[in-house]
Amino acid sequence: GLTLLGGPGCGKTHVLEAIAHAVRGPKKAVRYVFVPDFLARLRASFDPEAEARYEELWDSWAEADVLLLDDLMDSGKQTPWSVGQMERIIDGRYRRGVPYAVATNGTFETIAQIWGKRVADRLLDSHSGAVRVVFCAAPSYRTGRTWQ
Repeated sequence: GLTLLGGPGCGKTHVLEAIAHAVRGPKKAVRYVFVPDFLARLRASFDPEAEARYEELWDSWAEADVLLLDDLMDSGKQTPWSVGQMERIIDGRYRRGVPYAVATNGTFETIAQIWGKRVADRLLDSHSGAVRVVFCAAPSYRTGRTWQ
């Protein structure tokens, strides 16, 4: 696993896109997803008229060779259902050792408060060797500001 931490505009999304281009191949399923869209699409899949069913969407992300989750927010309130979905996808890939990368502007405390301690523990596990945590200290390319 890879967790990219840093303020808005420091290049986390750009790094995820670079990873996607670097590992993409004819036999590699690489999935990039913006976390708010990921959750919205899963929710919408329960609609009887939805284009894709929950299981189809879930499998396409959970079984991807590489999963890139962008913008795991560090603010706002998530529903227990949303927290459960994020815990399920991250914990499942973490335990199986399947490659994933997550970009967030959160800290351990904010991630634990919003997404739960299990998600924070998996994303910021820098002791077991299962996850590499990288702090992006670059200033925002939009404003030039370094966020604290």
